[in-house]
Amino acid sequence: MASSLAPKLVQKLKGLKLPVFPIKSQHVPPRFSTENPPLPKDFHSYLCTSIRRAEKRICLASLYVGPAASKTAVEEHELLNALSEAPRDVPIQILLDANRGTRPIKLKQIEGDSKSETTSSAKAVCQALSKRNDSTSDCSSSLHLFPTLPPLKQLILPSPLNEAAAVFHMKVYIVDDELILSGANLSGEYFRDRQDRYFHLVQGGGGLVDWYAQLIEILCAHSNHFEELSTLEEATRSSTDEEQKALLERLNDHMSTPAPLEWDEKRENEVLAWAVPTLQIPKVSLPFANDWTVTEQILECAASEHDSSVRLASAYLNPTPSMLKSLGNIPHFDLLTAGPKSHGFAPKPGVKRKGDFVPHIFMEIARELRQKLSSGGRLHWYERDGWTFHAKGLWVMQGETTLVAAMVGSGNYGYRSYVRDVESNVLLVFPKTSSELQSMLSEEWNNMTSEHTDHSPKDLNTSLAIRATLLVTRSFY
Repeated sequence: MASSLAPKLVQKLKGLKLPVFPIKSQHVPPRFSTENPPLPKDFHSYLCTSIRRAEKRICLASLYVGPAASKTAVEEHELLNALSEAPRDVPIQILLDANRGTRPIKLKQIEGDSKSETTSSAKAVCQALSKRNDSTSDCSSSLHLFPTLPPLKQLILPSPLNEAAAVFHMKVYIVDDELILSGANLSGEYFRDRQDRYFHLVQGGGGLVDWYAQLIEILCAHSNHFEELSTLEEATRSSTDEEQKALLERLNDHMSTPAPLEWDEKRENEVLAWAVPTLQIPKVSLPFANDWTVTEQILECAASEHDSSVRLASAYLNPTPSMLKSLGNIPHFDLLTAGPKSHGFAPKPGVKRKGDFVPHIFMEIARELRQKLSSGGRLHWYERDGWTFHAKGLWVMQGETTLVAAMVGSGNYGYRSYVRDVESNVLLVFPKTSSELQSMLSEEWNNMTSEHTDHSPKDLNTSLAIRATLLVTRSFY
């Protein structure tokens, strides 16, 4: 039976005047992993191989790249080597967060060496790129750092506290005409044992690959160019009001290209999904619909159908009151987040970190959620020995088996994503009731929830200190 929810979504999205791209069967390649979601090691291997075989371009946007600060950081060394060994006639453009990219990382010293040297993500990437930026190179390689803080906060907040205030959080990986949209950063744990998602398109993805490549180019043009001799002040310089205004004008033009939402119903038989990219830049008045507006429209549509349900995954589940209200209007919804054992900030044996208290904050948020959830809502925790959970996404179902829409990307669907970080997701709306792409995305959710547990309320007890901390810091999580 045809979905009654998909046409409603299409009508809602038409009014937002955002770009749309047709995803067809030729744009969805065979999985680069035997697992679904793919294994981190397969993502790492595929990305490194693709970079070494690149023919047209390499565009990578991420929070940071692992600096390979020790000999045991094998996967990080491999990625940096791949960048330095990429074909010299292929341009490379890399965009990272300014503050995370310049955070000092101690180098693991040779035994007996008392020197305390540091590196950073930006320095490591710059050194890798410099190996190919010599007189024999036919194309340029460039590293850019995106600033997210206003001048005063950038001046007074030390590292890594400045990252708590805001970061560039997009994860977009382009090689030639292929795109991997993910929530994974480019460092060791994301290549080994941190569960994430990887939405992979080939052959230009109906224009979406070029669109993201152009977005990265625009953001790079309004970022700080980083070179080996760059000072910290140059690398983290905040944008001026004039620069920010110019950026917003270019982004507005870009979000109108191609013509907004020219849905071609006549071609729906050959289209697997309509892809709508979103952008979120908090504390800035965007002249187009942002990611939260799109998400809100999806949830409103889901609430209008009695047989609809929503599945939402977030490593750092911290929904805003408006999202909780929207979810509460939906007949059935499931939330999946990291459990105490598989939380990204969970304490590690023998390692003392300043963020060890963070899982307790999210357990308190979970305790609150348990009290606020309607009778149709369920909360699950991903728990897997030796693994951490970092996946995020949204699945909108009609009936028990029909996937109507899905979101993939970097956003965590919570306070921080909507009020602090720069994010990008892609909404997929499915005109058909069944396709291989829908099956693959549905299977992702099923496989992730197979590792879940349901903690009892007594497991969620937290201290008064944690509850007090959350009262004044909620928007930072």
